[in-house]
Amino acid sequence: MVKRVRVLGVLITVVQLCMALTLVVLEILSGYSAGVMHHLYFKKFYYLGSLYQQSNVIFHVIGMGACGLLIAMANRGRWDSWRKRGLFRFAVACSLLVLCYTTVLLKNLNVYAYILIVLECWVLLETVRTVAR
Repeated sequence: MVKRVRVLGVLITVVQLCMALTLVVLEILSGYSAGVMHHLYFKKFYYLGSLYQQSNVIFHVIGMGACGLLIAMANRGRWDSWRKRGLFRFAVACSLLVLCYTTVLLKNLNVYAYILIVLECWVLLETVRTVAR
């Protein structure tokens, strides 16, 4: 069982790194390729107009709270150092998501909508990693 959890943790880390590198590559390519820039520009306004409207932000916050509650319920009474590290990674992912919602500098990036999507995936992956331990 311990090996499966370690493999799952490594797999989640690899997926997170791949998502982050993909965002960097897409932002770089948007400066060189008009097709990539057009796609990112169109999807940015599409997602910001539909999924990430101001009225829908409360649902994203409720989802993060539900993930936090799930972590707390799964780990009640068993707060060893590994679980505290998982909670710390979860808190960092949630903090980055809130920071991206509020930072004006990031809103100017072409991959802004994808950053929000990736950070929400990170929150879910950290929830899975922490609950699985």
